[in-house]
Amino acid sequence: MGAGADPGSHGAVQRPGRGLQRRGCSKKLQELARSLIRSPSEVDRSNLAPELEAHLERREAEDVHWVWPENWAAFETFYRCQTQWRVGMSGRTGLDYTAVRVVLDLFSEEDQRESFDRLQVMEFAALEAMGERRATSGQRRKER
Repeated sequence: MGAGADPGSHGAVQRPGRGLQRRGCSKKLQELARSLIRSPSEVDRSNLAPELEAHLERREAEDVHWVWPENWAAFETFYRCQTQWRVGMSGRTGLDYTAVRVVLDLFSEEDQRESFDRLQVMEFAALEAMGERRATSGQRRKER
């Protein structure tokens, strides 16, 4: 997957130039994973100020997620493993680490432990976002 790859309906994912070292990688990975799970249309807009509504509309039109170079391998691994979720009675429970290992062996050019740590940050954030979405959709069903 190269720069500017399109992860389905979630918009483009851009990779900035190499050499950029940033702190707060975990937060950026969490934000990326959550945004890949949630769609902007899931935001409750009933009480938003017009300026914020306009901002959300612009964001939906742009819908680009920038990935720092140090997070790119984790994003690629996370994206390649999207068909490898373990599923239980209450939905997805986590990635199948046997399959993750295969993906890391095949595609990771970096330290696999570091890539795996970053992947887990994204996995946990994605599971949180899925849980929130499940809870929200459950509330909507009860209200009907």
